[in-house]
Amino acid sequence: MHSSRWLDRADLVAHLDAPAQVAGLVGLRGTGKTTLLRQWAAQEPLAAWWGDDAMALPNAGVVILRDAGALSDEDVATVDGWLASPADRRLRFAAHDLESIPPRWRTSAAPTSLTEEQTATLLQRYDSLADARLVHLLCRGVLAAVILVCRQGAATAADIIDALGRGEAVSGPIAELASLENVPRTMLDDLGLLDEAQEMVRAGLAQWNLGRGAMRWSPIARWSTLQRQRRDAAREHELHRRAATEFLRGDQPYEALVQAAHAGGLDLVDAALKRGGMPLVTGHGYEIRFLLGNVPIWRLRKYPVLCLALGIIFNARREFRLRAIELLGVAVVAARLAPRRSVDRALLRGVESVGLRITQSGDGGFRAAVAAVDLLDALPARSREEIAPLESDVRLHLGISLTYGGNLDGARAQFEQARMLGSRPMIELMGLGGLALVEALRGDVPSTEAWIQAAHVRQWPSEKLDEYQGSMLRIAEAMRAVERQDFKQAQERIDALWPIIETVEHWSLLAQAQALVDIGTARARPGLIAFRAVRERRGTSVGPHSADLLDVTEQWLLLATGDVSNAQRFRLRSRSGPELRLEAARGAVLRGDRQRAWTILGAVRTDAPRLRLTRLLLTAAAHLAAGQRDAAEESAAQAAGVAEAFELRTPLWFTPQNVLELAPLVPLGVTSVLPRRPEGEPLTPRELVILHELVTTANIEQIADRLHVSANTVRTQRQSLYRKLKATSRDEAIGRAIAMGLLDD
Repeated sequence: MHSSRWLDRADLVAHLDAPAQVAGLVGLRGTGKTTLLRQWAAQEPLAAWWGDDAMALPNAGVVILRDAGALSDEDVATVDGWLASPADRRLRFAAHDLESIPPRWRTSAAPTSLTEEQTATLLQRYDSLADARLVHLLCRGVLAAVILVCRQGAATAADIIDALGRGEAVSGPIAELASLENVPRTMLDDLGLLDEAQEMVRAGLAQWNLGRGAMRWSPIARWSTLQRQRRDAAREHELHRRAATEFLRGDQPYEALVQAAHAGGLDLVDAALKRGGMPLVTGHGYEIRFLLGNVPIWRLRKYPVLCLALGIIFNARREFRLRAIELLGVAVVAARLAPRRSVDRALLRGVESVGLRITQSGDGGFRAAVAAVDLLDALPARSREEIAPLESDVRLHLGISLTYGGNLDGARAQFEQARMLGSRPMIELMGLGGLALVEALRGDVPSTEAWIQAAHVRQWPSEKLDEYQGSMLRIAEAMRAVERQDFKQAQERIDALWPIIETVEHWSLLAQAQALVDIGTARARPGLIAFRAVRERRGTSVGPHSADLLDVTEQWLLLATGDVSNAQRFRLRSRSGPELRLEAARGAVLRGDRQRAWTILGAVRTDAPRLRLTRLLLTAAAHLAAGQRDAAEESAAQAAGVAEAFELRTPLWFTPQNVLELAPLVPLGVTSVLPRRPEGEPLTPRELVILHELVTTANIEQIADRLHVSANTVRTQRQSLYRKLKATSRDEAIGRAIAMGLLDD
């Protein structure tokens, strides 16, 4: 097998070249370890093979063992004694199984199975049309198996399995276990097959797996054995269910899920998912989709956790979005209809919340999340132990649902609970990311920074940071960078996530962060086009809070482009959140509708720094427009205090420049993105008078009476005013005038 001709395995050659006294290669038969050793030995003049003919060990140099796992205890002691000499001596070896070599040698052994990337490279060099991930899944990284697939031109799963069945088969009683890729050791013991299993391991046809808790077949030996025997479907079904049960008892949920899927046992699959939690979904999504993706919907209706898991997996790929929505919808219905004990109610309401949130149905899962939190908190300790493997995952997702429902305090509590309950690194990453995101949304930049720093105490792989698990942290980092005017760093964080904006549920927050960068870098107009394109692609079916967020973002972009009139109007509903209400108040201020502005501002109650700052700035603008400069200065002073304490700047961007020029706000050095002065001709004194009159009334006759001129004169001057302000209506003219500072005092 001339693997080096087709595949660069420099990492393994470097392992053998290293100055370490002991180094070895471990892998099933056909992984290329002996070939690599032989090629390496050809470059070592002092290398000597030992063990085949009992020759004496050399005084110095390198000893190579073809099969270190076959050495007797006496031979191992001889080699160890030889290594203990002060002379310059090194050992290089190959072995079929890590468990078969002395423990002191195991840390120096490198696996020879191919990575998925190496499998893809080999397929490309053979011009194979097969999917690399599928080939890697079925061949388990065995080089000889991948080459068999390539040479047979196999592309489908059935063809790949047929190609793998052309190797050496295993005979004897153990052959009936070939239907199980992993055989629990307890089953081997019960069936009296442990000795046969050990012989297979010595021959390189299998390996001990899961800490010697199971025997994993070589893919070639497994499929060759299956194709050469009469298969009994009922017996295979029995073996798969038994193996699944044994793996569940041994706390091996993924292996249990695989065996249960082969047996068609959705009850055991559901149990494995509950035992394994989200790591099964995020770590083995492809395999689960391969095993269970074609199960009919009618069979899934009794298993809401399984429906949810499949929905999340399918939702990660845009081309499977419709299937994901179907599965998540079934998960919601199944959760509502399933028989419920007290412990189940909490879990199923959590499932319902996640399903509604991801499908953006109803209220986005907010009420279900609130109910699930109450149920979880009320569970007695014994009941909570039943869902212990899942509780940290459930708390995390409840935190996300509460975030999108606008309950940031509740979300913070769930993220903290998840961190406290979870022991897995990804729970830590998502919990810290959620806490950072909550503080960023509240507008507390120092607290956001603290949680970001806490998250980066650990070194996270970039493939986790830049995927779903790290998305909340990345968005929080972008929002922090925007507030600090570090647009380069903010763009880097956004760019890291942008490839998944078509599938990630946090797309609305990601789009808002990008909009703020576009506004801060004077790219509002192309930013508005890009934002609308993303919003159109992701569809209009979004939860209420996300819809508010998107509307607010579009308003900011419109204001920054100078399109004040189109940015002014919102239709408020009873469920509209404070963010949208404040933007409606902004529109009222810009139109000069002070009564509506005061009505809205008076009804908004919030302790979130970002919203408090926005409310104070709009209050100052309303006072200033009414000629109440002292009151405006007082509100501006409070606003400056909030901005400084929480290191906020973006809310000031959308404030009229005349407000930012009030003494308390001047030291912040922020310039409004709203248009400051009209382009073209300045307004005449008479046009300014007409402008002020239009703030009070739209009635031409009333204005004419007050100014003692004819109605036609007022109409002519109003027309000239509209032309200079580039407005087509009274509201648009007043909005532009306020934004430009033409109605100061």
